[in-house]
Amino acid sequence: MATDTQRGIQNVCLMILAAVAVGFVLVWFRSVLVPFVLAVFFAYGLAPVIEFQTSRFRVPRSLAVLITLLLGIFLLSLAGGLISTSIQQLSENADSYQTQIEQTVERVLDSPLVARLAPGFADELNVRELVPTRQLGAVLVGTTNAIVDLLSQGLIVLIFLFFLLSGESAMRSHGVRVEVEVKIRRYIVIQAALSAVTGILVGGILAVLGVPLAMVF
Repeated sequence: MATDTQRGIQNVCLMILAAVAVGFVLVWFRSVLVPFVLAVFFAYGLAPVIEFQTSRFRVPRSLAVLITLLLGIFLLSLAGGLISTSIQQLSENADSYQTQIEQTVERVLDSPLVARLAPGFADELNVRELVPTRQLGAVLVGTTNAIVDLLSQGLIVLIFLFFLLSGESAMRSHGVRVEVEVKIRRYIVIQAALSAVTGILVGGILAVLGVPLAMVF
């Protein structure tokens, strides 16, 4: 009985030590793990494109991987250039956009619906306190820094992605792995569709409000 208790205590201690060690490893290698996880998701998302090229057009797998990577790099570069140009234009006209935001907020607060639901609320609220002057600049700076960080990790992601896609032919899926891959691909497709719908809705609403470069957001 005492031996079983001691074994149980030892197992619990080992599990705690293992969890702590894994935590330290994750923190220590977080700069590599984040690009690796992104590469895994991209690999599952791009695998059907490669399979379509190999099965439909009889393209060799190595060439299909190269074509897919080049297409992905082109699309990412195009999107990055568009976003960078848009952010530069927004930062140059930050003052005018700040004024437009304040005017939009004032129109909403002066609307009959707000006056009916919250009488006197618009008179007590200061629009400049609600929309600080430096807030838009801070958002633009944060967005620019996020894009720079993403681009800096792009090379590592591409390296991981190349090896994952190249080595997938050697690892044929069987049993549970097939189910896992199907669920992961389904999850990626659903998330991509939701993100696309959200982006279209946000861009449409901003376009209706007259925000310049609305679809960029």
